[in-house]
Amino acid sequence: MSSELFDEIYLGRRKIIKNEEYLSPDKVPPRMPHREEELRKLARLFLPLVERPGSTYVTAVISGVQGIGKTHSVIYFYKHGLKRHMQEKHGKDVILAHVNAYKNTTLTSILAAVINNVLRIPQPARGLSPREQLDQIMKKLERKDAYMLLVLDDFQFALQKQGGSVANFFVRLYEDMENVNKRIHVIFIVRDFGELERHLTDEKAKLGLKSRHIHYKPYTSTQLYDILRDRAELALYDSAYDEEVLMEISRRVGYDTAHNHPDAGSARLAIEILYTAARKAEAEHKSQITLDDVNYTLTLLLGRGSDLMTLLERIKELDEHKLLLLLALFNLMKLYPEGVPIGRLELEYEELCELVGLRPRKHTQVYQYVRDMAEKGVVKRVVATVKNSKGRSSIIKVDYSPELVRKRVLELLRARGVNVAPLE
Repeated sequence: MSSELFDEIYLGRRKIIKNEEYLSPDKVPPRMPHREEELRKLARLFLPLVERPGSTYVTAVISGVQGIGKTHSVIYFYKHGLKRHMQEKHGKDVILAHVNAYKNTTLTSILAAVINNVLRIPQPARGLSPREQLDQIMKKLERKDAYMLLVLDDFQFALQKQGGSVANFFVRLYEDMENVNKRIHVIFIVRDFGELERHLTDEKAKLGLKSRHIHYKPYTSTQLYDILRDRAELALYDSAYDEEVLMEISRRVGYDTAHNHPDAGSARLAIEILYTAARKAEAEHKSQITLDDVNYTLTLLLGRGSDLMTLLERIKELDEHKLLLLLALFNLMKLYPEGVPIGRLELEYEELCELVGLRPRKHTQVYQYVRDMAEKGVVKRVVATVKNSKGRSSIIKVDYSPELVRKRVLELLRARGVNVAPLE
């Protein structure tokens, strides 16, 4: 095979995308246009922590639909505001503990995520109660003389799982510890503030959180245009797009111009459309994104509506082995359009693990991974008779185009430290 086959890809300069990182909806941008007022409110709420660290327990609630910058603005506030000012003013570190309650739905699993993934505290063989877990976190912060911003993202999933107990635990975190240096501070991120409010048993706590509530509105078409322009300047070559492309995406997604669509006002969706259109143009060896590329992508993505957005959110929570299983499934879908037998899927998964240098999980664990992904709606699992085989087996498939999410799966694998070069 001649090496010229790869020269065009590896030696030729890309003509559309110059920095793919900034087309990922998960990338926090260097500025947050049209969230300045919300950031000011957040900064005012955390002023007591910056002025007198440890004297007051600070909480905040951010609400709004998905894809409108809630999580990004909190991380932006942490990096550019809270952490920097605490360091400059007091020489104290603030540790970010970002826990997604979609994946960690119980109180013990939320605290365990902080202990294991953020602070990396060795755990005893026996399980710990939530108070014991909290005590471990507090002692570690005391030893480090550090503070923590605990961001409880998608907290509605924890409320649905455990109700008021998990909400009241964090709201009353320091209720019986008045003289303690208050090192943990919490931001709740929810879709609907009312859902959190309904689960609180204390009227005083309800009033307190209501005064610390910041609601995010969906973006208008004008606001989305500014966001897309920022992303395009960072991610695309100047000659690869024009104003008309950005305006068309903004118009089709903006809350004021597409309010009947379930994801109207979503910056995440708008960026996803720009990214997909850019990849399409580049795959077709164009030098510029056209309106045809945008319209094709709009049909593809808007047709799936909020289902696609939810799917991308759920895929983001998968670990590297589940992501490799999903990639293995995508690889086999053309050969098995009606669904892939789990035995064949497992063989493909093992081959991918070998390519990237990971030890594959055993059959029982793979089967459990598939069940978990099926429960989350990432894949579909049915039991059926397999052709040329005895008996019945699990058949795995998806009801969406793999090409819509394949690139995202590779991005997530790369972010988890997996060498994805052999897979691309």
